[in-house]
Amino acid sequence: LAGGTLAADPRLVTKILLGINLAVFILVAIAPESLLDDLVLLGRAWDPTPPPGSVEGVAEGQWYRLVTSMFLHQEVWHIGFNMLGLWWLGGPLEAA
Repeated sequence: LAGGTLAADPRLVTKILLGINLAVFILVAIAPESLLDDLVLLGRAWDPTPPPGSVEGVAEGQWYRLVTSMFLHQEVWHIGFNMLGLWWLGGPLEAA
C-alpha cells in the first residue's frame, strides 16, 4: 500500500466505529433531550403540520448533522442489531 503499514488488528476500524456508536448511544441516553435535538438530521423545530414550521437541518447550514445522525440510535435493539451487522460485515470489508 504505497509504503503504508497494515494494522495488526484486522478489525481495527470496525472496533473504532463500534466504540463511537456505543459512546454516542450512552451519551444521548444520559444527556438532556436537547442534545439529541442538536444531533439528529432534522431538529425538533420541524413541524409536519400545515403550514410547515421552521426546519433546523442541513439545508439551513448545519452540515454536522450529516455525520452525527449516522451515530444515533434510539433503542437498545436498534443499536444492537446495527452493531451486530457492522461486526459481521466490517471484518470482511476491511480485509477487502
